Amino acid sequence: MSNNVSELWAQTTAYIQQRGGGDPQIGTYLTYLTPEVLSDTEIIVSTDNSFAKDWVERHYTLTIKDAIFSVSGIDYGFRIVVSKEELPDTTNYQQNLSGVSPVYEMRGEPTLTSSVSTGSFLSPLKEIEKNPVVLTDERTFESFVVGDSNQYAFYAALGVAKAPGSIYNPLFIYGNSGLGKTHLLLAIENYIKLKHPQLRTQYAQTTDFVGDFTKMISNEDKRREFDFKYRQADVILLDDVQYLEGKIETTGEVFQIINHFKGQNKQVILSADRAPYDIDLDARYTSRFSSGPTMDIQPPSFETKRAIFENYFAYCCRKIERPDLTDTISSEIIDRIIDLSSDNIRELEGATASLVAFLSVRPNISSTLTIEEVERRVANVFMRSEAKRINIGVIQQEVEVFYKISHDDLISKKRSQGISYPRQVAMYLSRRMTGSSLPDIGKAFGGKDHTSVMYACNQIEKKRQLSKETDKEIESLVALIKK
Repeated sequence: MSNNVSELWAQTTAYIQQRGGGDPQIGTYLTYLTPEVLSDTEIIVSTDNSFAKDWVERHYTLTIKDAIFSVSGIDYGFRIVVSKEELPDTTNYQQNLSGVSPVYEMRGEPTLTSSVSTGSFLSPLKEIEKNPVVLTDERTFESFVVGDSNQYAFYAALGVAKAPGSIYNPLFIYGNSGLGKTHLLLAIENYIKLKHPQLRTQYAQTTDFVGDFTKMISNEDKRREFDFKYRQADVILLDDVQYLEGKIETTGEVFQIINHFKGQNKQVILSADRAPYDIDLDARYTSRFSSGPTMDIQPPSFETKRAIFENYFAYCCRKIERPDLTDTISSEIIDRIIDLSSDNIRELEGATASLVAFLSVRPNISSTLTIEEVERRVANVFMRSEAKRINIGVIQQEVEVFYKISHDDLISKKRSQGISYPRQVAMYLSRRMTGSSLPDIGKAFGGKDHTSVMYACNQIEKKRQLSKETDKEIESLVALIKK
């Protein structure tokens, strides 16, 4: 290694650290880089961490090049290699900085000779233009259908994305599989990538996190990679944390990361298929999980599922460049698909994609699509039968047995607590588990109007939030109904 390249790199890193580079964590990333070669045209550094290489190249190349120019007065190129075998033959290189008067001196204020702004090396806009952001996938806030069942979780997630680390920390989102938890986590990540490009996000499935933690326990190289990947991120999004059950050491690591992040005003977002207190972990861990807001996502209503179908159907048609297909499906057919569907949004999207594929190769596109054709095409996607089996009558029967009241009392106008409460529970579960409209539910309960059903649903939801016993009681009933 040439002393000249070491000297130039030391001045460059000192310049960046003094200026901050618009990112308080940039100094940490620079420690992964070792100066190797200085030619007439470029400076080459090495690292043994491919993850660090990718991150620095994507986010700090222009920052480093500006700093090199500022301290040397020469517009050097900048390159990172992982393997020493990638280094060029330096026999003929004239690595000589003598005679170059550095523009930057440690004792004084830096003189800006390039496009570096006073506040930071790069404005976010400039960095986005030079290094386009690559989104995790197409799950964004714009593509998330908001309804009564998920609106609180949606707006909490949006608030976190707009101001990471300042509110709702940690944010815990829970709900059954397929209701949109992962969509919200990835929407947060994508929003931060676009609006806060100086922040590094790290999304991970808990099973992947467990695997990374296990590998790093006995491997020092993996330990450094683990620390960089998770501990040195600015925002961590951990999906399906219920899989921490039984993994004491990994749970302890997550606990430490949450404490570390909160201490530095970094953002933590967690998701699970159940509330924190229903996850079988040490109380101190579940307490930490719920130290911020916990937002649940309930099964979608009929109207929300219909909106999701229409939104995803149009999206699939655009993807295959067949917008004309949106005119081939009637409102009655959409209603039938929603009737057949379960609460699982992924299954609904799968059925939608299957239907679009069928329509795209249908020989006579102008012929009327029948409900029978649609049923044949989507039946294999809806694997679970609970949506077809569960109806208001089934729910009423289970509630009557559970609370030991008669059917006549359940649908009567009697207002005693022993009858009105089970009736409210039955209305609430009918709304949650069948997706039936408020008027339809009212009819099934002796001709109640829709405002009575809405009141009942709101009352039970409030009681669930205020009482763990009530919440567990309702979930017990749900389990009985699904059997």
